[in-house]
Amino acid sequence: MSKILEVPFGTLNEKRNAVFLAIHLKSKCYEGYKNVNEHIQQSDFGQILLLNRWDGSKGFAGGNVDAGEDLLTAMQREVLEEINFTIPDISKVKEVCSHQAGSINLHLYSLEIDLDTKRNILQNAWKAKDYEAEVCGVMFQQIFSNEEGRTDVPCIERFLSSNLFAKGVKEELEILIDKENLNLMKPKQAKAS
Repeated sequence: MSKILEVPFGTLNEKRNAVFLAIHLKSKCYEGYKNVNEHIQQSDFGQILLLNRWDGSKGFAGGNVDAGEDLLTAMQREVLEEINFTIPDISKVKEVCSHQAGSINLHLYSLEIDLDTKRNILQNAWKAKDYEAEVCGVMFQQIFSNEEGRTDVPCIERFLSSNLFAKGVKEELEILIDKENLNLMKPKQAKAS
């Protein structure tokens, strides 16, 4: 496998480029859930949209930049084709990072959404033009740490240690989680009651 090398954002490779969108939110996903304590119920949790890709890996919505396209145009097209989502306000999209992986440059943007938009994506992704061919499902992965190692609480460390990611996604997830402050729970706060 090629080594991933971070490059200045938007640096185009003359051979091939791909662009992706990391859609994320912070929400009280345990609100009203009786199996956790009140603190957990009232805490915001970071969540990131990941696609179960056709090749068995996990990744962000996005893909190749076609000839003549700029990165934002290609990203919008790919997101619509893969998950049937039109970005309502392109000015809300943020630059995250660019990587060189062999003969391709990978470019990642992020977009913070609200809970209603999350539900809309989950309900409508399957209607996308390329969903059947390129996507096997969508999920919002919760992001928080639990240094105490309890196996009954999802841990981002365990998730990131898997080998299920498309090229560059693990590195991009780590950068995104840090930049967007998505790992909101402190280890001791994440205990279930």
